[in-house]
Amino acid sequence: MDIDHNALRPITVQLKDAHKMIGIGRTSFYDLMKRPEFPRPVEIIPGRKSFVVSEIEQWVASRLAARGEAA
Repeated sequence: MDIDHNALRPITVQLKDAHKMIGIGRTSFYDLMKRPEFPRPVEIIPGRKSFVVSEIEQWVASRLAARGEAA
C-alpha cells in the first residue's frame, strides 16, 4: 500500500512548534511575528491560534528569493 506523505503533512502548526520550522528560538519568533510581512496566525478554535504551514514555507521561499536563491 502506497502512502501519500503529503496527505499526512500538517496544514497548521501551533505557535509552540512554528518557530522550529524555521530554526529559531521562541523569543526570536515572537519578534518576527511583529513584522508585517510575516504570516499572521489563524484562530482555529476560540483561544487556540495556529500558523498555516504553507504560508510559513512561502515566507521562507520569499526570503531565499530575496537573497537570489529561489527555493
